[in-house]
Amino acid sequence: MNHPNEFITFETQTSADRFLEEHSEEARRETDRRVVLRGIVGYWQGKMLVVMPSLSDLRPL
Repeated sequence: MNHPNEFITFETQTSADRFLEEHSEEARRETDRRVVLRGIVGYWQGKMLVVMPSLSDLRPL
């Protein structure tokens, strides 16, 4: 199980993309579509970059 300190989270894809652009020398973008669909967009300094929408964006089942 991964520890929460092993993640950097973003509320939007736009903010994650901006981070990846700003850290393009060190960050690596995830290319496996199945992984990206689960919210993992890349890796930086041993941490996963994850898009996690705010609770207000979630729809009830």
